[in-house]
Amino acid sequence: MGLVPGLGGPTSYVETNLSWAILAVVVSEYAAFRHQGAKAYLSHLAGPIWWLAPLMFVVEVISHLARLLSLTIRLTGTNEKEGVKILERAGFEADTDMDRAVQRAVEVAS
Repeated sequence: MGLVPGLGGPTSYVETNLSWAILAVVVSEYAAFRHQGAKAYLSHLAGPIWWLAPLMFVVEVISHLARLLSLTIRLTGTNEKEGVKILERAGFEADTDMDRAVQRAVEVAS
């Protein structure tokens, strides 16, 4: 279904991309925790300077959670770029902006 221009594939839904991002972040954090151990993992989050530890811990937790947003956007962007490639293979002139590419494809098709 995702190979047909105009029809979305499973990764065209943000919820699916967010689910994959959550899975990737949870698995990577679990692997890091297991590999380093609790003390080394938490000291990595706290940073090298003891008096900056409370601030660094908050910053590191936010950066680790920001991976969810980053991965979700990257997966969605990859899906949009694939749509442009499919339109180009079908003989349509595709712009880098997905809205213009879809608009151009509709104009050519009609």
